[in-house]
Amino acid sequence: MTEAIAYATANGQGPLSVQVDGSIVNQTGQIMTYDSDGNLAPSSENYEGIIDPSLVIDPAPDPVEEVYESRFSTVDDAIAYAEANGQGVLTIQPDGVITNQNLEYMVYDSDGNLAPGGYYQTSPDFIPAPVVADK
Repeated sequence: MTEAIAYATANGQGPLSVQVDGSIVNQTGQIMTYDSDGNLAPSSENYEGIIDPSLVIDPAPDPVEEVYESRFSTVDDAIAYAEANGQGVLTIQPDGVITNQNLEYMVYDSDGNLAPGGYYQTSPDFIPAPVVADK
C-alpha cells in the first residue's frame, strides 16, 4: 500500500492520507480506489468521516537498508569463500570492517555471501580496542 500511495502522490494525485478506518483519501475528500491498471485513483465516493490531515503518508520515506545474515558459521569461512570466488584479497580493518582490494566495505548479500557494499571510510573518532597478550 505504501508503494501505491508513493506512486500516486508522485504522479499527480496530491497528498493522500490513510484514515483511522483504513480508507485512503485525497486532499478533496474523495476515497481512493485501485483502477484497472492497479494504481490508486479517485473514486466518485466522498469520505463520510472527519478527515484527519495529520495522517498523510510521507511519499518518500527514508529507505530502509536490508541487512542480510551470513550463511557461514564463521567470518573466516565467509572470507575464504569470497576470496576463492572472485572477491579478491579481503582485509579486516582495525575497526572490524572487512574490505576488498578496492577499499570497498563488504556486506552480506541476499544469498549470505560477502559482496562489496560501498567505499570504506573509518570513523575519525575510532579508537581500536587494546589487544591483551596471551600469557
